[in-house]
Formats: sequence, structure tokens, C-alpha cells
Amino acid sequence: MESTIDFNVLFAVVILCATTTHWLTFEIAQIGPLPCLFALTILGVFFGRHRVPSSGPENAVEELTRALNLAGVGPWERELRTNTLRVSEMAVRLLGIGVESGSGSFEDFLGVVHPDDRQRVIDSMNECAFGGAGLITEFRMVMPDGSHRWLAARGGVINDAHGEPEFLAGIFEDVTLHKQAHANLVERDLLYERLAENVPGIVYQMIRYPDGSRVVPYISNRVEEVFGVTRDQVYDDANLLIEAIHPDDREEKEDSAGQAMANLTHFDWTGRIMRPDGGVRWIHALCRPTQLPGGAIHWDGVMLDVTDVKAAELDHIETKNRLAWLLRSSPIVIYSCDGRSPYPITYISDNAGELLGIPVEECLADPHYLQKRIHPEEADAALRALEDLPVLGPTSIEYRILVASGEYRWVRDELRHVVDGESIAIVGTIVDVTERRTAQDALRLSDERFLAMSNASPLGVLLTDTDGAIIYVNRKLEELTGVAQERLFGWQFFDLVHKEDTVRVREGFTSSVAERSELSVQCRLQRRGHGTIWCSIKTAPMFDGSQLVGFVGTVEDVTERFELEMQSEQSRIEAERANQAKSAFLTRISHELRTPLHAMLGFAQLLQRGVLDDSQKESVDSILGSGHHLLSLIRDVLDIARAESGDLGVQVSPVSLYPVVDETVQMLSALARQNGIHIEVKLEDGDHVSVLADRQRLRQAVINVLSNAIKYNSREGTVTISCDVSADGFAKLAIRDSGSGIPLDKVDRLFTPFDRLGAESTSVEGTGLGLTLTKRLLEAMGGKLELESDEREGTTVYISLRYAGSRQGGRAAVLMHDKQAMPPNDKKTILLIEDNESSIKLMQSVLQNRPHYSLETARSGRAGLEYLTQNAPDLVLLDMNLPDMVGIALLERIKAESAQARTEVIVISATATDRQVEQARQLGAAAYLTKPLDINELLRKVDDALGAATL
Repeated sequence: MESTIDFNVLFAVVILCATTTHWLTFEIAQIGPLPCLFALTILGVFFGRHRVPSSGPENAVEELTRALNLAGVGPWERELRTNTLRVSEMAVRLLGIGVESGSGSFEDFLGVVHPDDRQRVIDSMNECAFGGAGLITEFRMVMPDGSHRWLAARGGVINDAHGEPEFLAGIFEDVTLHKQAHANLVERDLLYERLAENVPGIVYQMIRYPDGSRVVPYISNRVEEVFGVTRDQVYDDANLLIEAIHPDDREEKEDSAGQAMANLTHFDWTGRIMRPDGGVRWIHALCRPTQLPGGAIHWDGVMLDVTDVKAAELDHIETKNRLAWLLRSSPIVIYSCDGRSPYPITYISDNAGELLGIPVEECLADPHYLQKRIHPEEADAALRALEDLPVLGPTSIEYRILVASGEYRWVRDELRHVVDGESIAIVGTIVDVTERRTAQDALRLSDERFLAMSNASPLGVLLTDTDGAIIYVNRKLEELTGVAQERLFGWQFFDLVHKEDTVRVREGFTSSVAERSELSVQCRLQRRGHGTIWCSIKTAPMFDGSQLVGFVGTVEDVTERFELEMQSEQSRIEAERANQAKSAFLTRISHELRTPLHAMLGFAQLLQRGVLDDSQKESVDSILGSGHHLLSLIRDVLDIARAESGDLGVQVSPVSLYPVVDETVQMLSALARQNGIHIEVKLEDGDHVSVLADRQRLRQAVINVLSNAIKYNSREGTVTISCDVSADGFAKLAIRDSGSGIPLDKVDRLFTPFDRLGAESTSVEGTGLGLTLTKRLLEAMGGKLELESDEREGTTVYISLRYAGSRQGGRAAVLMHDKQAMPPNDKKTILLIEDNESSIKLMQSVLQNRPHYSLETARSGRAGLEYLTQNAPDLVLLDMNLPDMVGIALLERIKAESAQARTEVIVISATATDRQVEQARQLGAAAYLTKPLDINELLRKVDDALGAATL
């Protein structure tokens, strides 16, 4: 039986078949009484439940059904009580299932839905049927050949007479191409992101609203390198970029930006910015404004750091549009026309006005209205497509069409020739593809720019797939490898790496994927016909969600730099070895020279403490003077050598200046008496000035200067010592003599090692090293040595060090520790671990006047340990240079044993490097004394360690 349908029925079908994202977000019952009635009637006719008699020869429903089929839109209906699914012929093809007579169970339908999407389809339909929501969902169908097809299902619920859900009805639409296009754009967006990070500048977007506020939707990571702020800080406060502009450049920048916004012209500005750390950089900003709806200005731009090349003119850089267009469900306009020329329009769907700005009434009133709006450049091609349909079959064509806004939009027209008896028609579906065409043009332009940029880059650029196979290289990489670009495509990148570096590079790639981080590695590349080159490779993995899609990277030839670094490293190693050998030699020489001096000066000090006649006292003083002169010479020569190797080893801390002066004066008092020199100390008793210095090195400097003032003074002369704190923050210790002064023509030679300015021909002892060493010591402590000399008034030497404050209190005199300690109640045992016979005899002689001390000796480290396991001495005197064991190791073992941990240990050594002294102190040594020993200092340290009271 034939059936007919009026225009309202046609309108209902169009409503049910519309494919925009908004066509059915409500129940069909909400459409309205009359359209809903017609919609239900047509669905009934379509699925065979209602028949509308017609006496006409044409079946309008079938014609519309064919139109829908040609449009790739398949109506469907699910009866909720029986769970039966009825579908059209097109829906059957879209679903890829064999549903007899267009009917089957809903479970059969679910059986071919992709397992990952099945529950979502069920939930969406249940929500539509029982939750009052419209049905809008997308899912994958598993086709008979195993492939997947993306479908969009849209529909609504139809209630029965009691208001209960009876049917779900809607359409299926194939959206596979849209999904693929979306995935391609996402992949392209990720590639753009990686490329943006490799652009030598900051890529950014900024929006300025009419109220003056700003936001930054995107900015590349290089903003931290240039501006000193992170991209997250800029996202939180876009004004950070504006506030960073140098105050002197802001007016010019604002004027330039204002003109660009007013005329929507490119913004090209070079100026300074100020970083949070106070640094100033020059940037060259290039961007393009676009006015958004509402008056906001959108900026796409790039900022280049041109600090080093501020004056250079940069080519205009157009920023590429980073925003990827996400193709949603494309709107479709359905129309039909007579299959014979001149092809007048017979029907067009009502959404043509909304989607294309084509008034439906005017189009139907003028059957050629649509053809007239096609762009003239594509009009002939569109006409030929209509004419060729009967011969060539279904086809598609893209052309521009003039819409109501006055602009041309690109559309894709799918055409099909339909013959039904004597009726010949053409059915077409029009889809707006303007965004896709725009995206294609932008993509083509972007690809062209990328190729131009990468080929102009001084670095090699490459892209690989997930397995490391090369899919793109620029000309620079072709130059580095010696292999043509087209031949490199498909090669494994690791095949270019030297075989000895391949494993390391592969491991780096693997780690960068696992950590999603950049890889920076240096390795050798094989260069065809030219051996190997050293390269710096920086790559980063590219991901699509959690899926690795490839790598992007740069390659830089660093062969020359690497060879220079290798040469520099080899030179450093050789210099370090030389310094180590020199240090070892100096240490050995120090030990070998100090050891005999230790016995000589020690016994001389013991003789000096006894009762001597004048002749004997003069002889002992001569021994001590010569010994101290030799010791000073040894010390100065070794210190000069250490200074030249940068190993003076000073440790600066606040040091009270006056006690150091007192010690020095007392030490050199005998020398002063021999020369008839009077030392006058003009230091205030109330203030103790502290300076930043190494106490031992400061004492050495004062000794050197004061001994010179005594030796080179006039007979019966005077040495005056005073101190003053200058306005520049230095405490200046002045040592003034009354000698003949230094001639002006010799002052420049004063600090030349071993140059005594002619004094070598006199009877005054010296080496010419004292002032040279003193100057270097003071400079190492942050101080300085200054000198004023007058041949009539004498010489004044200033020792200047950083002032560290003062404290109240009288001067602490340095007392000679030459009185015997008060005998304790119990006799104390001292173990001396020493292998040198002279040193043992000296120690026995020193302790003879301490009858309450018992001295035991061990001539090796092992003998000392054996004694300690059986006895518990009160004090250990430990020599560092033993024949069978290093003294530091022995000290560590003594302090490690619980039974001996509390035993006091005084280290005695001919070697006194700063490192060794500090190491001994950290291990628990009570004191570290250097040979030759000061007998008074030794007795004081022994008495302090054993807790004896002095008389």
C-alpha cells in the first residue's frame, strides 16, 4: 500500500535526523504536541507499525528514507518492554550487523559494540529512558573484518499514554573521520608543543580585556630562562611580564602596543626587561593582535633574548596558531533536487537557515537560490558534478557558499543519484568544513615554516618514531652525517651512533621515556667518509596521552669543544699530580729537617733552663738563635712553595690581636736584647681588638715583620707597636722602627723572594722571604701589607686585617711556663710512642723535673697498641711518623677502643698540614704540637691534659 506524508511529517523527520550536538537534548514529548505527533507517526510508518494510506504514485517516506541513507544517517528505535531494536537499512550498514527485516535484539547490538564502550552505551540509554536526559553518546563498533568504526547515537524517549517510557528513538551517524581528524590534530598539537620548546625564544599567547586586565593562556618554558620567573607564576599573574619592562622603556612599549591594538597591526618592539635577581636583558617582541568578541585583544607572539645582539634587526616572525580545532559532530543540511537539468531544489532541511544562513522559504521559492550562492570559482565544477552523477555514481565536492553574514564558507556536498521508477532525483548533504579547510591551510603553512626554520637552524634537527626510526631530518643533520636527507629516512638513529656509545645512548632514551624528561647526552656519531665526530644530543619523547609516539631532538657538533675540554682535563690532571708530588716532597723535607732540629733545640732549651755561667749562656743562646733562624728559613721556604701551589690552608675566624702581639714580643725579646733594641708596645689595656684571621698565620706574619724591625734597626734603636681601626673596616697594626729606612729605588724589590736589597753583605741573618711570605699570608686572609719608609725616620709596616669587634678587659700577658707543676696525690703514667732515639732522650730529659710523672716508651705503633691493651696510661704522646703505622690510623684505633677512649692523646709531629691537624682534632687529640717543640708549651699542654696545678 502506498503512503503519503504532509510537510509537518517531513519536518518531524528532519528533527529526528538532525546531527548537531544540540538537536535532541530533551525528550521528544517536550517538542510540542503537533510536531511530536507527526514525528511519532513517521517513526511508526518507517518501522511498520502505522500505515498512512495514499493514492499518489510517490512514496514520500521512502524518498526521505533514501535521502537519510544517502546522508549516512540511520534512524533506529528500541522498544523497552521487549528490548527489541529496529533499525533502518543505513543503520544496519553503520552497525555492521545482520538484523533481519531491520529488527533484532538489543543484546545482539551490544554484542558488536566495542567492549570498552559497551557499558557507556547502556548507561547513556538508561539515563535517557529513566533519567529524563537526552541521548548523546559516541562509541566504537567492531566490524566483521575486525576494524573499528566510530558511531554517534542521538535520540530521546517516547512515553506511552500513561507517561511511562515505551520507546527510545533516534539516529546513528558515522563519525569515524571526525575522530581520526581530531586525533591527527591532537598529535599535531603535541608536535607543535615540542617544537615551540626548541624555538630559540619564548612562544606565548596573551589576552588583554577592555578593563585592562590580562591573562596568559600559554607561554613556553623558556620564560624562566629569560625573565627569571616560571611559567606557572606567569599563568597566575600575567602582569609579571609587563612589570618586568625597564622603566625607561615602558612608555615606548605602551605607545607601540597601543597603536598595534588600535589598528590590529603587528607589534614589533625591542627593549629591556629587569629580572628578579637584578639582571637586565634585551628582548625583541614580535606578536599579532586579534580582536575577540566583547572587545578583548588576543596576542600571539614570540619573545627573543637579543641581549648579545641587541642592535641586530630580526626578520618578522609570524606566530603560528597553537590552538587545535577540535572537530565535533559536523552539522548536516539535507536537500534534494530534480535529477534533470537545471536541477531545481525540491526540498531543503529546516536547519539550513541556522547552519548556513540560507532562508528555507527563499530557497524553495527560488529553486536555483542555492546554486546562485556558490562561489564563481567553484560554480562550474559543482554543475559538472551534478551532470556526471548518472555516469560516475555517488560523489562529493567541496566549494564555497555565500552565507547570510556576507562571507563565504567552505562546505562538502555528498551527492547521490536516485532513480525510483520514472522519478529521478539528486539527494545531497552539505557539511560545513570551513574549519577543516582553514586547519589544512594553517597546517600546510606551519609545515612550510617548520621546514624553513629547521633547515636554517645551525643545529641538526630530527624526528623519530617510537622505535627510533628517522622520519625527518634537516639539512644540518645531513651535513653532520654525510648522508642525504632522503636516504636517512627510515634509518635507525642508533645506527648513526658509534658502537661504543650505542648502549649508553639507548639507556638514556629509555630513561627519558620512563621519566618523561629531556635527554642530554654527548656521544660520537659516525660520519660517512669522515670518521667520527663528537656531538651533543638533546631529545625529548612525545606522548599522546600515555602512548609514546616518537622523539624530537637536536644534534650539535661539539668535536672542537670536546677536544679542548679533554686537553684541559689532561692538563689539570698533570698539574694536580705535580702538586701532589710537590706536597709529598715538601712534607717529607719538612719532616726530615724538623726532626734533627727538634732534638737540637729541645736540648738547648733544657740547657737554657739550667744554671749557666755567662759564657755557657751565650753559647746556648747562639745555638737557640741559629736553630730558630734555620727553623724560620725552613718554614718560610715551605710556605712560599705552598703559596705558589695555592695550598696555604688558612682558616679565618675572629682572633684577639693583643695576645698574639704579646706572644711575639716575648718570643723575640732575646733577639731584641742582643741588638740593644727597646720594644715599646702602645696598646690600650681597655680594648681587645679582634680581627678576621688564622691565628697561627697571623702570629707568623707578626713575627716576620717584628724580627725585621729588630734586625734592620739602628743599634740601641726603638721598635714601636700600635693599633688603629680605620674607617674602611680594617684594623691596622703598625710596627715602626727607628732604622735607616729603605731607599726609594729599592722599595719595588721589597717583595721579591730572596732579594735582601743588599743586606746579604752584612752580618744580619735573613733569607729575603719574610715580607714576601707575610704579604701572601695576609692576602690569603683577606688582609693586606702596607709600608711607609723614610731614610731619615725609619720604616713603618702596617698589617691590615678585617676588623671583627672589640671586648673589654686587660691585656693577657704570656707567661713562661717554667715552674714545676704541683705534684698530684697519685703518680701519672705517660706513654711516649716514638721511634727516634734523640726525641726519646729529649722527652726523658724534659720530664726529669716532673718526678710525679712516669714515662714509658714504645718504639712502634704495634708496641704502643700492645702496651695499651695491658695498661691504662693517663696520657699518650704520639708521634705521627712511625715505622710500621701511620700515626692518624693509630690515633683512630686508640679512640675506637672503649677502654682507651678516654685516654688523653697529645700528637707530636714534624709534619703539620692543616688537613692533618684538623683530622687529629676530629679524632679526639687533646693537642697537636709541631717539632721542634717549645719546651714550655709542651709542659703546659702535658700539665693541662693531666690536670696538674701550676705553682
